[in-house]
Amino acid sequence: MVLITLALVAVSAAAQTAPDARALLQEVADAAQATKTWQVEGEIVFEARSDFSSNPSRKPFKLFKDGQRIRYEVSGPGAQTMIFDGGILWDYTPYDHAFSRRGAASGWMPVALYSSVVGLLPYATPAGRDRVGSQACDVVRVEAPRTLRTLCIDHKRKLVLRDRMETLSPPGVGGQVRTVQTITYLTIQRDIPIDAALFRFEPPPGATERPGVQVGSGVLHVGGGVTPLVLLSKTEPVYSEEARGAGVEGTVVLYIEVGPDGTATNIQVQRALGYGLDEKAIEAMRQWRFRPGVKDGQPVTAAATIEVTFRRFPPPSR
Repeated sequence: MVLITLALVAVSAAAQTAPDARALLQEVADAAQATKTWQVEGEIVFEARSDFSSNPSRKPFKLFKDGQRIRYEVSGPGAQTMIFDGGILWDYTPYDHAFSRRGAASGWMPVALYSSVVGLLPYATPAGRDRVGSQACDVVRVEAPRTLRTLCIDHKRKLVLRDRMETLSPPGVGGQVRTVQTITYLTIQRDIPIDAALFRFEPPPGATERPGVQVGSGVLHVGGGVTPLVLLSKTEPVYSEEARGAGVEGTVVLYIEVGPDGTATNIQVQRALGYGLDEKAIEAMRQWRFRPGVKDGQPVTAAATIEVTFRRFPPPSR
């Protein structure tokens, strides 16, 4: 009887000390708002698991932020440099030696370091404790249809250490595909001096410029009072037979505008792969659903840039 009583007391104490998930996310957002500069290193691991195979990929990145200005660098096979200089967003990829430019809002962030946590507040629940390396963290869980997002947060420093998004596709001929994207922030430095030259873009010699996107009328950008979009559900794109035969894989970058109903319109390819994959990415995007951006309490049409990644799988058995 004594042991049972002690166990009940221990459980009760643990329940009382568990942090409130919504309050924790709000603290993260408030701390980020007060931060002037960021220097971050981390990695993004993407994995698509089907009944036939699992094909993970790893993408190391660096992020520098000073006020509105941002520099985002990806190394490895999917190398990319994105620079927001306060007015123009520049996007350069070495594989095609090409760059693009477009207007962007000060709220733009290439990874969800903190920019999307406010939109998760109403749906967050505590999910225990975990570790990222040697650092203990509190887990916050956010569920939506076919989507599960978990964030591991250092409550003392008010930092997101790991952000994991898991999505399950609808059943199909080839079975269901579960995609998992995990962003791990390995080092985070705040309020340190950052060289202003990092936020100036100079096209490399011989680089060509991609055509710009056509922005619809009345479209807003996240930031400036517009809350971030929140992905609710996604449909995985179908891998084209042409691309499979050619052994092509990679990422299609789409410009989209998400209306108050949460659907994507005015979908345009910003970075193409060809071999029928661009069309497949657009087909899938038409079925994605978002929680729209909100301004002054009303849902609005907001622009976003989305990456759709293709990985090769063996064709389904017949």
